[in-house]
Amino acid sequence: MQFRKISSLEEMTQLLTEYDDSAVRTISSRTGDLHTYAKKLLQYGENVALFDEREHMEAGFVSFYGNDAVNQTIYLTVIAIHPRLKGRGFGTAVIKYLERFGREHGRSRIKLEVDKENTGAVRFYRKNGFQITEEASEESFFMEKEI
Repeated sequence: MQFRKISSLEEMTQLLTEYDDSAVRTISSRTGDLHTYAKKLLQYGENVALFDEREHMEAGFVSFYGNDAVNQTIYLTVIAIHPRLKGRGFGTAVIKYLERFGREHGRSRIKLEVDKENTGAVRFYRKNGFQITEEASEESFFMEKEI
C-alpha cells in the first residue's frame, strides 16, 4: 500500500463524495456540505490517499487532525476503505500510519468518535487497541488508544 498526501480541494471533495455512504451515517449527515468540509480538512487536517499496488487502484483515504500539541492527541475523523478491499488489512495499516505519525510528532494518543450502531467499526477499533472512553452523544462513543 502507498500513502499519498491529498492537497487539492477537488480531490478531497471527490473522495468525500465517493465515500459519503461508507459508514452507518453518511459523512454529509454528520458534517454538512462536503465541499465546505473538504476545505476545513485541507486547512486544518492531515489527509492521505491510499493506493493498492496489487489491484492498481485507489484503496481509500484517511483524514485526521494531528495538531493538538497541548493534549498530545491525534483526532481521527475519517477512515474510508474501498468496499472491494475491506478486510484486507488496509484499516490496520492506517492505524499503524497514525501511530507512526503520532510518535514522530510527540502525540501520545489517538481519539475518534464512532457510531454505536456501527458494530463492525467498533469491533475493528477494539481489535486495534482502542477502548470506549465515554459517550459522545446518543448515537456515538469516543474511543481512544495510547501510542
